[in-house]
Amino acid sequence: MGRRSSRVPAVAAALLVCLASAVAAAEPPERGETRGQISLVLFFKKALLGPEKKPVEVTGDIQVGKATTKGHVEYPPDVLAEGIGGTVEVAILVDELGRVTSAGISRGVDPRLDALCLEAARGISFGPSRRKDGRPVGLVVMAAYSFIPGGTPKPKPGAGATPGWEKEFKRAYALNQAEVLKLVRPPFPPSRMDFYRTSNPGQAEAIPEGPSQMTVRWDGESGRLECEGLRFGGSDLEGLLLSLGVARYAISADPGLLGAEVRCDLVVRKGATAEECAPSLENVLRTVYKLPVRMTFKDEEREVIVARGGYALRPPQNVGDNGEVQIFDRDLDPGPGRAGGGTTSVAGLLEVLAETLQCPVVSEVEPTHARVRYAVHRDALRTAYVDDVLRNVTAQTGLVFTRQTRTVRVLYLNKVE
Repeated sequence: MGRRSSRVPAVAAALLVCLASAVAAAEPPERGETRGQISLVLFFKKALLGPEKKPVEVTGDIQVGKATTKGHVEYPPDVLAEGIGGTVEVAILVDELGRVTSAGISRGVDPRLDALCLEAARGISFGPSRRKDGRPVGLVVMAAYSFIPGGTPKPKPGAGATPGWEKEFKRAYALNQAEVLKLVRPPFPPSRMDFYRTSNPGQAEAIPEGPSQMTVRWDGESGRLECEGLRFGGSDLEGLLLSLGVARYAISADPGLLGAEVRCDLVVRKGATAEECAPSLENVLRTVYKLPVRMTFKDEEREVIVARGGYALRPPQNVGDNGEVQIFDRDLDPGPGRAGGGTTSVAGLLEVLAETLQCPVVSEVEPTHARVRYAVHRDALRTAYVDDVLRNVTAQTGLVFTRQTRTVRVLYLNKVE
């Protein structure tokens, strides 16, 4: 009894992570005894945003927290002796801190295996998950426990690579001299998986099924193709634009266009800008994908945040000198409850602010090579309190923020008849 094969819509696509594969027999098998095998795969079905738990697709924009504990399952000897196997699917809800809050059997095999898997799934925990802008997310996860009575080993990722795959891959993905962009459509060549395993061995081990979409950079001078981004789940127009480097707040689109499914891999010439790629992308979307879209970049007067001054770290007294810039409105979350964080440059810190506050930030700060550690707190994501968040950043960094009207380059997506 194997796992069901089903097509998952783009809005509920799954991110697959193979986390464990272990022989369940505690003692060496006797002569003639069958050894069983159990594998666990987590399907990240949806991310849940905000207090209202709005479900969104799990894409490369969602940074899924790493599984810190995976529960424990052993093949019951009586079930193994009866030769019972198959895949038990457990639906679990995970909160913003990575804790399982509920679990239920979605697909069962045998009551004994079902009960074991339900208990194990409740013991799974994750690190916090968040969007790239730092906003925390909950998760809808499907834990699939596969029981194989015979213990048939699964081939390792990368095993059986096709000799000479590079030539086939370059033939399919390289750009000609006149191209700045190309969309490679399914069915993908077999060499795509070889490229994935070679360029991302760790990712391939975790997600052996491969990505739904790759962004590949073509260097015409060296003739090299480099993997620049991976998406697991849906393949939509919004994802393509983000992969081209267009910020969300710089996109104005007619309803329904951003969510349109565009199944492909994206190949972009090294050094090409999103605006240079737009005419080619628009043509392919119209002629190949039959999407009636017009892409236009326009200069538009918009309110922006202008950052000035010199960076000098001054941590808040109630946090202590931990070397982090705290991005918050009023409440400082404890470490596990934070919505995001990392290390970046001052320019990178301003980009984090722009994504967190969903507003363009123009840098006029004094040049610096300083590295900045930062933490985004959940209440900073309430964009009604932009000025309060900026005041707190000013107090810690010496940077001064003002609102001004500036010319912003905006991408307009319009339907055409």
